Amino acid sequence: MHQTGTNEYTVLRPAKPQLTYMNHGVYVVCNTATRQVFVAKRIDMQRGDTRDKAVTERDALMQIKRFGGSNHIIDLIETFWDGTSPASSLILEYCDHSESTVAGHMTQHLHQSSRIPEPQVWHVLAGLIKALCFLHHGMNIDIPGDEAKRDWNTICHLNIKPSHVFLTTKGRNNAFPRVVLGDFSNSISWYDIKRGHEDRGGHIRGTPGWLPPELANPSLGDVRGRYGMPTDVWQVAAVAQVMCRLTPEPVQWLADEKHPCGRHYSAPLNELVSALMAGSLDRRPRAQDVLGILQEEVEMRGLSFYLR
Repeated sequence: MHQTGTNEYTVLRPAKPQLTYMNHGVYVVCNTATRQVFVAKRIDMQRGDTRDKAVTERDALMQIKRFGGSNHIIDLIETFWDGTSPASSLILEYCDHSESTVAGHMTQHLHQSSRIPEPQVWHVLAGLIKALCFLHHGMNIDIPGDEAKRDWNTICHLNIKPSHVFLTTKGRNNAFPRVVLGDFSNSISWYDIKRGHEDRGGHIRGTPGWLPPELANPSLGDVRGRYGMPTDVWQVAAVAQVMCRLTPEPVQWLADEKHPCGRHYSAPLNELVSALMAGSLDRRPRAQDVLGILQEEVEMRGLSFYLR
């Protein structure tokens, strides 16, 4: 049984995949009153590293929720920690697709020796770029005429990879499941970056193998101040690359050579992913810069770009 300040939840089963920083586990739970199904993250608050990650994730998701949320970002249902108990709970939206994440979907295709269809790669790319527009500017692309929020504190995810991209049949409007970005434990806000908190004691944020050139290459010097929106843009494109090639990590030189996705995928997809993975920060587009081409390519393939 999980209990927050206002609700009780019955554990149905452990969730897959388990997230590494959550010492007390991740579970699929059911609200005992409403019978709705959610995911509960139980965090060991006695360890400083897990407590910091939990607070980071909670604060980011609470800000997102306060501004209305996005169809492409995991929804925080409620959170509870009294400041003294050894564990806290994050109750989150449950993503019900059979493979659960893009990583699981890739594994299925590997086992079947089959390629992921290009329309689905465009679909995932579009969902993640729309998530970035909300994180970076507070813009909900699925709401007509929505604009950047004046008082928005930019959130940078910094750890986008297939295991953090969830899939759900709930609320979808295409043949493919809705794309939902989760796990904000490595995220950082623009206010924190301005205060110089982005290096967190000199430790690299994110996952080795999933860092853009400006962070992965020590010859480029101090990483301080290099985290930010371009990190997220590169990682979103890297997810598209590994979906096409079914590899565990992205390969930068393939993007530099203008064929990150390979010959089985179209020139427009290779060109866009290559641009988003540009090694030079001044050549890497912003998320909102590629909305037009994404809408065109998605709709050309008979899919709906907007999620109403």
